Amino acid sequence: DGDSLQDMFQNRCDKNGLMGFEGVKAIPEIAELLEEESLLPKELEDIWNAAPKFPTDETKIDVDSFIQVYRDIDDLFEEDAGDDEAKPKGAKPPSTKGEEDEDEQDMETVFGAICNGEKLVTKEILLKWDEIQKLLQDELLGQDEFDKIWARTPKAPGTEDSLDVEGFLSFNVALDELFVFEDGDEESMTAPDTEQSKPPPTPDVPAPKKVAPKKVAPKMVSGDDLSATELFTALADNDKLVGRAEMKRWEDLKEMITDGDLTSAEFEAIYKKYAKGDKLDEEAFVSVYKEVDD
Repeated sequence: DGDSLQDMFQNRCDKNGLMGFEGVKAIPEIAELLEEESLLPKELEDIWNAAPKFPTDETKIDVDSFIQVYRDIDDLFEEDAGDDEAKPKGAKPPSTKGEEDEDEQDMETVFGAICNGEKLVTKEILLKWDEIQKLLQDELLGQDEFDKIWARTPKAPGTEDSLDVEGFLSFNVALDELFVFEDGDEESMTAPDTEQSKPPPTPDVPAPKKVAPKKVAPKMVSGDDLSATELFTALADNDKLVGRAEMKRWEDLKEMITDGDLTSAEFEAIYKKYAKGDKLDEEAFVSVYKEVDD
């Protein structure tokens, strides 16, 4: 899970909390896959190249990108349900891209039908969506489960309580995962000692469609027309904090470092000067913004 991957990264990253390609290859679990040829070098290179790099060092990744790399590797070994044949070494599961694209288009159509005039979906709108209403009414989805998924879903830039289309797709992926069971889980649902378990979806109430999350680079944010406070809101995570992972989405900062107007060492010194627990709250971010902008 995420915590164990963070621990794995922290135990092997450099003093700046970063890791290079050779460091990733040296992770015992990954090294074993490469040695067994279950994972091909080209596959690992493709995954590495797709991972967002740290803004001050394009040859390294932070913990968030490491988790993405590890999960992308894991995705190579996922097989379609019911497929009992062993995966050939280095082979990927059969492609279902066409089906995924179709499902995603369906969800985008739904989003367009239920969103407000600002092309956003609020929590209230989502709760009124007929699919959610059916799941709640038939007790296939609990209000607490809905609230947890909502809280974890990234909100639209500049808002704290609304989803754009990407957030809506992410919400549906998380919702769909509630109805994905490991082998044997379906049998345990009806076992005498699991009476409190949630029953699987019935034919009368179809589970939400599976929507594959897009593997895209994080959205860049330009501060040209934004104040420091507005930029903070656009970059901040769900805890209303900005860390290194969020800072790499600040387009102007990346350009300054690339153009040599600000060195990596200068940025690190400014960041560490105001960081609290390795992250910036709004006040600290504004201070960093002012120093970088001077």
